[in-house]
Amino acid sequence: MNHAHAHQHAKVQRARHNHKGGVSVIVLAAAAVVAIVGIFLFVSKPWQQRLKDGIRDVTEWTPENIVANKAGYLNWAIDELQKHQKKLEARAFSLAKREEEARQEKGKYEGVQKAYEKLVEEGKVAYKEAEKNGKWPDKWKDVKIGSKREFQVQILTADRDAQNAAKLVETHKNLEQRALRELTDVKEYQVKIKTALSKLETDKEILKATEQIKDITDLHNDVKNILVNAGVIVSDQRTIKDVAAENVQAQKAGTTEEDFAKLMAR
Repeated sequence: MNHAHAHQHAKVQRARHNHKGGVSVIVLAAAAVVAIVGIFLFVSKPWQQRLKDGIRDVTEWTPENIVANKAGYLNWAIDELQKHQKKLEARAFSLAKREEEARQEKGKYEGVQKAYEKLVEEGKVAYKEAEKNGKWPDKWKDVKIGSKREFQVQILTADRDAQNAAKLVETHKNLEQRALRELTDVKEYQVKIKTALSKLETDKEILKATEQIKDITDLHNDVKNILVNAGVIVSDQRTIKDVAAENVQAQKAGTTEEDFAKLMAR
């Protein structure tokens, strides 16, 4: 009887042990599932994006971060606006120089255009006179003329030079106007930055005194817009010659009898 009781007790103990082992396995399996889900969430794009958003919220000036660190934001905004202010000053100097260069180049080529146009008209008169007399000059305007055809080519070449000069006049006129328009934009944002800096400095003093600032989110939107647009304005660093080279293609001189006939008919 005692032997049977001992045997039954051993069976109960084994059952309890197996139950505990099963529970342990379940717990370990559950932990493994949680770990796998955690790894999946970490490597999945949505989770990574949320993580990046969290990091960005710490490093960028979101409305929440601005409210949490008003003084830090004001100092950052003032520093950024002052940097752009210096860039705009340099840009204004560059544009004023570009406008002056374009104006001078326009004036120079206006003189060249007029000189060649006058030469063409004089050449047409001289050609008609020579044709009427049936005698072609050996020289015209210090250029040797060996034949009627060579006379035609010289007049056509002068006309080509007049047209090229006219193109350069128009190009530099456009560049002058463009520089003036851009300079107007720069001056506009210089005023905006000056106004924003004044507001920010005032807000700094108010924050020191009251630890409060009204409408700081709206202020941030204004600052952001100024920085973005001012950044675009200062990004173009081309010279007057760079832009001119993009817009001018030289005119080739006509060489045929037909070209000359059209010139004489003008």
